[in-house]
Amino acid sequence: MNLARADLYQSILHDIERGQYEVASQKLSQLRSEIDYNSANFDVELVRKLLTLRLSIRNGYEAEGCLNLDPNKTKDLSLKGEIYLVQGLYYVSKKHFSKALLSFRKAEEIYKLCDWAERHLICSFNRIACEINLHGGSITETDFENLIALQKEAELNHSQRLLGLIHRQKSYYFKDQLKWRAAAFEAETSLKYLELHASRSDYQIALFNLCDCYIELEEREKALTTMERVVGPLDRRIIFINEFIEFRLGRRAKPPEESDHADPHFLCRWKDIKHQYNEALVQELQTQVKTSLVKEGNECLYYWDSLKSQLVSAQNIWPLRPHGKEAVLIETLINEAQSAQLIAERLWPEFTDLSTLMLRLYQLVSRMNKKFPGLIQSKNGKYSISCRQGSRI
Repeated sequence: MNLARADLYQSILHDIERGQYEVASQKLSQLRSEIDYNSANFDVELVRKLLTLRLSIRNGYEAEGCLNLDPNKTKDLSLKGEIYLVQGLYYVSKKHFSKALLSFRKAEEIYKLCDWAERHLICSFNRIACEINLHGGSITETDFENLIALQKEAELNHSQRLLGLIHRQKSYYFKDQLKWRAAAFEAETSLKYLELHASRSDYQIALFNLCDCYIELEEREKALTTMERVVGPLDRRIIFINEFIEFRLGRRAKPPEESDHADPHFLCRWKDIKHQYNEALVQELQTQVKTSLVKEGNECLYYWDSLKSQLVSAQNIWPLRPHGKEAVLIETLINEAQSAQLIAERLWPEFTDLSTLMLRLYQLVSRMNKKFPGLIQSKNGKYSISCRQGSRI
């Protein structure tokens, strides 16, 4: 990867990881305009596709197009490594950990050849995480020793982001051992690195992890204070963790909704403790939380729970498939208004031509508004969902 292209790649990747998706989409648009579609400039288009696929994976959207990328079509070692890394991230998002493990190993080897230490170490961490998930999410003594060895390499290379991820993973280990003070210590340490040097979602997960430790230590005020430090919006893969913590704190009426996007560690945590919540306790909690939300004027939250269930219900005259583009569009816009360009990049990362993307989005929105009049609105160049208390579908 030449220097200018590498700088652009890192710039857009940084925007994606920090959650600055609108900025990333604008830069991707500039990159599209630089591609000469009449020439065989494979590497430039490959850079664009890798970044757009990362954007989709980061938000939990379909990105199977990454499997069609052929590393042998480029002579650039760093791009070969990026292809394997993105494919590994895709397999992780689909919980295909054995395939992800193979992809990360290939990426590790290539990054070592091209002397890209930061990427090499990140792939090593991802490989260890896959090994952990392959044996049920519990961290073995061998896994822990591998993390310690990787921590030494990260310290030698001054890899602040990786150190944060390792300390968070060590916290998971102590949670498995029911050593909650040690788990909280590692969780607090991870925050010192991740707040400044990692993606927004990694930092969000670290905050939720510390909340989980404080709840077990019966330090509710610390848990609530830590949760208030979580700044949204939340990516789809973080939503389950947020629901899990809110439910445990008594701030959410419904138990967390298990999904394909649920984080493996917190999904295991929920499966381990949900037997503590019997039906009577859940009903009592629902009443308490609903009363609290009404007092705070947040009944709209309940409207959205109702809206989502109605839209995907088989009873609906126009049923939506839970993982279809229409349902994904609704989930995309629930948290915040977004530009047409960003939505299109997320939903159809495999398409190159911008006009094709815009046409597809226009058709999707038109189809949705025919089924549910007035649901999706456009204002100041951004799409949003109409959320009005008492609205009917």
